[in-house]
Amino acid sequence: MFEALQANTTETINLEIDKELLNEIRTLSTADREIQQIRRKKASGITHDGKIALGLCEENEGILLYDGLIWIPDNNDLRLRILRDHHDAQAVGHPGRTRTLELVSRNFYWPQQRRYVHRYVDHCDTCRRIKPIRHAPFGLQKPIEPPHRPWDSISMDFITGLPTSNGSDALWVIID
Repeated sequence: MFEALQANTTETINLEIDKELLNEIRTLSTADREIQQIRRKKASGITHDGKIALGLCEENEGILLYDGLIWIPDNNDLRLRILRDHHDAQAVGHPGRTRTLELVSRNFYWPQQRRYVHRYVDHCDTCRRIKPIRHAPFGLQKPIEPPHRPWDSISMDFITGLPTSNGSDALWVIID
């Protein structure tokens, strides 16, 4: 169904969506409430829903396509499997939020896909450990120069709410 997955700007990797995955999508689609509603609305001639343009939906071998992309049913295990294939695989090498979303959305669609992909990448342990530091190195500590010596000022501190002693429950500390 889909022939190629581009891993970077210079290399294209052939990737067939395996028949096992397609069969799993087909099976889970029959039980998915949202997909069934879309199929019923399409069958009754409705072309637009409040959330989705039904005119972009079509059926192909028992799989719902949205604008040419395979609609993934609301199944967390299936979506995680797709994300692992497009984010954790050695061929793509943890590409980050934007690139992972771009790779997944070449072939697949599901509602709130962007949020799902971003949350997955943000919680990826490997990405968190290897994320480069993107700020300048911290500077060296510098000694205080003569016009601003700390002993040139007076500091006061009020400590209140202490247990009563000799009729007092506060302390006034002055440092000179």
